[in-house]
Amino acid sequence: MVTTDQNDTWRAFCSGMFAAAIRPVLPENCLPKHLPDPTDYSAVKLIALGKGAAAMARVVEEAWPDVNLSGIAVCRDGYGQPCNRIEVIESAHPVPDERSLKVAERALDIARNTLEGELLLVLLSGGGSALACLPADGVSLKEKQQLVRALMHAGADIRELNTVRKQLSRIKGGRLAAAAARAGHIFTLAISDVVGDDPSLIASGPTVSDSTTRTDAIAVLDKYGISHPSRWAGWCGPVPGDRTSFQIVASGAHMLTAAQAYAEKAGFSVQFLGDDIVGEARDVARNHASMVTERLKEVSNKPVLLLSGGELTSTVTGTGKGGPNQEYVLALATALQTDAGVYAFAADTDGMDGVGGAAGAFMTPEDRKRAATAGTAPTAMLNNNNSHQYFKDLDCLFKVKPTGTNVNDLRVIAVAPKGLPQD
Repeated sequence: MVTTDQNDTWRAFCSGMFAAAIRPVLPENCLPKHLPDPTDYSAVKLIALGKGAAAMARVVEEAWPDVNLSGIAVCRDGYGQPCNRIEVIESAHPVPDERSLKVAERALDIARNTLEGELLLVLLSGGGSALACLPADGVSLKEKQQLVRALMHAGADIRELNTVRKQLSRIKGGRLAAAAARAGHIFTLAISDVVGDDPSLIASGPTVSDSTTRTDAIAVLDKYGISHPSRWAGWCGPVPGDRTSFQIVASGAHMLTAAQAYAEKAGFSVQFLGDDIVGEARDVARNHASMVTERLKEVSNKPVLLLSGGELTSTVTGTGKGGPNQEYVLALATALQTDAGVYAFAADTDGMDGVGGAAGAFMTPEDRKRAATAGTAPTAMLNNNNSHQYFKDLDCLFKVKPTGTNVNDLRVIAVAPKGLPQD
């Protein structure tokens, strides 16, 4: 029988697993061992872009107390951390604004003024594409804002979104590296929020060559029925030379490995579904619900945990609030054929899932029963993209402070008809 104790057990387990999962991908744990030797250069100019920018810059400051270091760290509103030599600037996400233009110009100026014998250190994390935005000639900020919003509401994935962003930018797709023509070396370290860890997609690849073209961007816009600017000119990114290095320091795979270890230690048998799951949140949820149904037919004394990562999307057709992780859990609730022994949790590792202020959501059998008793219609809430309100009413939102990292989603489903493991 599911009890309030089981509810509390599940929430405590998920909170502990989330903390354990992101620990190895926090900048202070993943960045120091990958830093280059600064003594080879007369000065280091730093440009950090992304949700983890301030945290990454702070790690560099602490690792290099005596280095001639200067630059900027551009992060999302509310994600700033105190730094001494690096200027921390908060900017707009996920849709750029006037601040995004100013910081992009600052970044290009730093790159242009990095001289021979100096190192340009670029630190990237998820969100960098919106935080620093400089539209291509012939494209206004308003036009780019409208395109980004339209693509996100249509459910475009990060590969499609960043293909368009790169072709509409004077800083993305290798253009930042092109501006640093006089630098002694360009060294990029990235926390990957991209499935497949493609360097050209992380923060839209400001320091790596771009294989996409204007034709590719137009194809994406046409796919979703979005008109494209008639005056923009495509631009082919530079091929990085000997002066450019790129290293991924953390990814979703590292996070999920830690999550699996935590779950196994807690007493679960873990079925790993992959770190590369993409698609509509509700479609993936229905697929996972089918897996749960099959699992419930099996006889097992040990609870099973279905673990997955990747990045889901949500096509917005309603007027509600939420994010892909909350929508995934809500869609799972509507698709499950039973209330017996099925628990779920999904969260964005940066601490913010879509809009509304939550990182994700919990779900237990008792929660689903309480919703039914209250007359809450999960299908109606799902159709209105109102997952945030659904879980808020049930007090099932998962909230944390900005984590300082971003390696996509953490999703788990426990199949435990005989109860959750106890500490």
